[in-house]
Amino acid sequence: MSNPKKRTPIGVFEVLKSIMDAKVAPLREAVNTGNRAQTELPVLCERISNLQTFIRNSRYDPADVREAETEITEYEYQLHGIQKKIARGQSAEKDLVYA
Repeated sequence: MSNPKKRTPIGVFEVLKSIMDAKVAPLREAVNTGNRAQTELPVLCERISNLQTFIRNSRYDPADVREAETEITEYEYQLHGIQKKIARGQSAEKDLVYA
């Protein structure tokens, strides 16, 4: 019984490398986006905190309170988006290790 060794053509490795290279670029972009989002997170939290303090101090002016509450709602919506970007970036960073 003979056991001939089969060789894989180099073209197969080149195709696989090009596939992985194509997958790495979006992963790196997701990691960079997540890192930028992490720097935006504390700023946004501080803005929300400042608006909540403003509401406590301006509770007798209903127009200002409504406006501040509207801004808080918008910032919370942005906060949710930023948290998603951070999560995607962290996931991409883990996937990038394998790529």
